[in-house]
Amino acid sequence: ALLDSSYLVALLDGTDVWHKRARAIAEALDTLSIASVVSDCVINEVAIVLARRCRDKGRNAAAALRELLDRFPPHELTYLYPEIRRMMEPALSLMAATDGRLSFHDALLGLSAREMGTGLIVTFDLDFTALEWLRVVSKPEDLHPPQGVREGPAPREFPAPAAARRKRKTPEKRSRT
Repeated sequence: ALLDSSYLVALLDGTDVWHKRARAIAEALDTLSIASVVSDCVINEVAIVLARRCRDKGRNAAAALRELLDRFPPHELTYLYPEIRRMMEPALSLMAATDGRLSFHDALLGLSAREMGTGLIVTFDLDFTALEWLRVVSKPEDLHPPQGVREGPAPREFPAPAAARRKRKTPEKRSRT
């Protein structure tokens, strides 16, 4: 499952309105041993939001950003930015097809999910429901496929380092067994 910025922000920010639900999803991902993919563009968005929230609320941004880096080290990320040259036109076309509902990063993430064969995205951004190839997970029970629907093949790797596929101690990164 791809992890979107709205989910990760909620998971990392204990004051976020979706924090409790994000923790429940993290526990379900762990229990079900569902592999998670975190991209560089998602970490970019999460860092921006966390730093801004810390600044606005008088909290320590450096500590929040250190926690982000500790939980999602660079060698475990999937790097999508190197693919922008190739995916620029399709991402902009997808933005246009959704009448701008999807941001560029969301379009890039959605297209990458399709290329990876990843059918799940963990997010609180319901604009992703416009993408027919993705099943949006916004609560733990969404991790179970609808009755009568078979899960697709295991996702193929898309430019992720080998270290990203190992099982992590945190609930955000899981390997499929």
